[in-house]
Amino acid sequence: MSDLESTLTFMNAALVRVTSEPSEWKWVVIALHSVVQGCLALALRGGDGLKTMDEKSRKAWMRYYEGLADYPQTRLDTCPCLYDTALSEGELLTRITLTHQKSVYSLNEDRNEFIHFGNKGWSIPIEGRLIPYTRHCIQVVSTLMESKRIAFYEEGQEARIELLVEEANLLAEDLVTKS
Repeated sequence: MSDLESTLTFMNAALVRVTSEPSEWKWVVIALHSVVQGCLALALRGGDGLKTMDEKSRKAWMRYYEGLADYPQTRLDTCPCLYDTALSEGELLTRITLTHQKSVYSLNEDRNEFIHFGNKGWSIPIEGRLIPYTRHCIQVVSTLMESKRIAFYEEGQEARIELLVEEANLLAEDLVTKS
């Protein structure tokens, strides 16, 4: 099972629990960010992976490629930067709106607060923020899957992931209906 598949499975389980356990939203946010960033990177990687690297890593990689430096450590670009790169690809993110972009950026902000900046004792509005951007970000993942730019190497993996994404869509729509 790939990281994408296991993270989608985890996220869907947390989405089922959020109505009875609001603290599960933390795990939805963290997992959803991983899914969105992972799908963006998989769709953008191409042959050399340069479009998935942050600017410093791209420059270091090019210096290595030109024979001017040792093999570099590289870093994956941020989720918003990968999203912007995917938008510039044109056909990669069809049917995507400014609302989807804002949702990806909001997801990234909230995930960073959970992961990097400790306990501030803050709360996030569920109906006004978490539910809408969860739905929109899952729609972004669906669009990336439909682009057929993500390569799968294990038999049956693409079908399993498509089912998990569809389940996530249904769970998100159910949350919208209940809110």
